[in-house]
Amino acid sequence: MKKHFFKILIISELFFPFILSYLCQRLSIGRGYEFSIINPYVVIFNFILWSAIFALFLGIFKKNYQALFFYLLFFLIFSIANRYKIKVLNLPLKINDLTLGTQSISFITPIIEHTNLKKELIASFGLLFTSFFFLKHFFKFQTKKINIRLIFIFFFLVIITLPTFKPQLFDQILAKTNITFHAWDAAENCRNNGVLLCFVYDQKYLKLPEPFDYNQAKINQIYNNLESFPIKGDNSNLLESNNLKPNIIIIMSESFWDATQLSEIKYSQDPIKNVRSDIKSNFISPTFGGETANVEFELLTGLSNYFLPTSSYPYTQYLKKNIPSLFTLFKEQNYYTTAIHPYSQWFYNRDSIYKFLGVDKFTNLSNMSGYQNAGPFVSDKSFTTEIINQLNSTDQSQLIWALSIQNHTPYEANRFSKHPITFQSDLDSVGQSIFQSYIDGINLSDQSYATLKSELSKTQKPTIVLFFGDHLPFLDDNFGIYKKTNFNITDETKMHTTPLAIWSNFKANLNLPQNISPSFLSLEILKLANITPKYQFAFSKSISSYDTVLNQKIPTKLTPYQLKNYELIQYDLIFGKQYGLKQKLSQL
Repeated sequence: MKKHFFKILIISELFFPFILSYLCQRLSIGRGYEFSIINPYVVIFNFILWSAIFALFLGIFKKNYQALFFYLLFFLIFSIANRYKIKVLNLPLKINDLTLGTQSISFITPIIEHTNLKKELIASFGLLFTSFFFLKHFFKFQTKKINIRLIFIFFFLVIITLPTFKPQLFDQILAKTNITFHAWDAAENCRNNGVLLCFVYDQKYLKLPEPFDYNQAKINQIYNNLESFPIKGDNSNLLESNNLKPNIIIIMSESFWDATQLSEIKYSQDPIKNVRSDIKSNFISPTFGGETANVEFELLTGLSNYFLPTSSYPYTQYLKKNIPSLFTLFKEQNYYTTAIHPYSQWFYNRDSIYKFLGVDKFTNLSNMSGYQNAGPFVSDKSFTTEIINQLNSTDQSQLIWALSIQNHTPYEANRFSKHPITFQSDLDSVGQSIFQSYIDGINLSDQSYATLKSELSKTQKPTIVLFFGDHLPFLDDNFGIYKKTNFNITDETKMHTTPLAIWSNFKANLNLPQNISPSFLSLEILKLANITPKYQFAFSKSISSYDTVLNQKIPTKLTPYQLKNYELIQYDLIFGKQYGLKQKLSQL
């Protein structure tokens, strides 16, 4: 009888990978495998992957109950992390997230505080540790032979690392089993292919493969074919009299968006009336609800996430050396360059990245003083004061890159003490509270923008200000407020568009393209300062007459040939040998 029971336990262990695979899918995206329509190979693949994870713990731990306990612990952590990342950002957990390391705590802490995650964690881990005694009682048998345990670990390594070391073979297997992945929709990939398979698949992009036609001759050819673009903006005649170049202040306001786009909500007054008067263009963000550093990457480098894996983080994964940037081109024209971000300097590796990009000074929480918070983060009022103080610190022309933090998610109830703007809607009480906090926040940002304009109007220093949001805000789980107010979340252009305002304290031509991605906005910023573009910026100029929007989720008018050359230039600068920097051409 005891021997028979032992066999039952052994057989039951074989079913654990399948059960956990199904449960992980259900916990992560709200539904399990739909067996009537799903590709059966998807179920098999995920079963094998979950078996490999189980094999790892069987190899590490001598006693089976220990292996089972840590296997279940992995399942809980992986499933809950996926569940909340998909709820918050509509993106699954990816290997790229691991590159954030301890920085991820900054994301997790507010989510724990303002969602049901804390309760779920307590309940889940309470159940897990209770089950420990059950596992210890029934799964006391152990694998004694070290060679068997090593086989388990070897099996894990072969299966899990296949996409990294044999990516072509892995792709061939997926192709033969009709499993497809779409770069533009990571969440949908997980719904169709299983969350663990998506996580493992992402290994392919830890290091991007070298393009087959990447070589010095090809890079030289791309640059040699560029026309000479001596860009001079329409401001030069106004500045020649005093030999000054205009100060350029670029403000990327956290989650700033025109909330009146939610047409079913009626407001007591316009929450962004000061910014609205200066809106000249639509800023097309590469992200939604987060990943601010990816927007920043495009703007400061003139490069594009279009050529990188979805939800990768260039700042923490790829950018490891000096490259040309807005900062370096402005410094060549004797500008003093500053980055201002009232948050931790290590976040998204900015302290190192700004050095790679050539920033003269980085102002952050570690070297700021006398600031005030609005809600949990530094207020835009203090942030604006920091910008004004920096501008007044020298008579040298300046490029100031300023990235706010005040309106970062989550928007907990009564985040701000005053509610000057009221609204009418059909939202429930939770939605009302979230939206009130968001409206309060962007209204404070709007007031700070007006303060900045007022201060700049008093100075004789010619200054141009660009102001825009990095991405749309995350408003409740699963696009909750957007859906409840019938905002079209399937319109990718709307889901990635924030208002772009521009203003100057002197007469200047401030026209911008109607729609513009950050990688092309950097080109317009060079034009405003009468600076001739070089390197990747010169290439951007050569294609900007075709389109100024490049986004993974929005069709582009750029030709395949132009996109390929753009990709090669980007690869050369970030991953390659930087052949383009050795050019001696006049336009470079």
